[in-house]
Amino acid sequence: MKRKLTLTIALFSFIFLINECYSSQQKLEITSLANNKLNITDYKSSNIYIFNISINSYEVNCSGEKMVLWGYPVKFVDCSPADNEYVIFDLKTKKTIATNLVSHGIFGAIFLSDNVNAFLDTGGGYIVNTQTGEAKDIDKKMLGELDSISEKCQKPKRWSYNKFPQ
Repeated sequence: MKRKLTLTIALFSFIFLINECYSSQQKLEITSLANNKLNITDYKSSNIYIFNISINSYEVNCSGEKMVLWGYPVKFVDCSPADNEYVIFDLKTKKTIATNLVSHGIFGAIFLSDNVNAFLDTGGGYIVNTQTGEAKDIDKKMLGELDSISEKCQKPKRWSYNKFPQ
């Protein structure tokens, strides 16, 4: 009897935890306010964030914990070889993890199933560590395996934005 009660309590705790995580994810809303401003609302608060890029697009991972944004630097320098900048933003801590320039246009971002890396599509592409912001060129083998190593989930539409839809 005691064991059955313990199992029942554990099961209800597990269901509550899953439901709480799911409901907090579903309450995440991201709204573009201006060229470089986003309003991010979750189950705790609603805040406006200003980024140093003119936001072309963003993508949120399946867990709703990380976001990759990209676009042109607000203070664009014509003589600079870098023409796009990406930002890794932690939606749990509400802090920028990294901001880096790349010398190619960024067309999209795909989070990988390892929950650590994201692929930035620049024609060739980069693998970006979402914990550090470090980027490295993607190797051709990994590029061919991208479909099988990408995270897969049903995300709310508001978790993705593209100023220039294809």
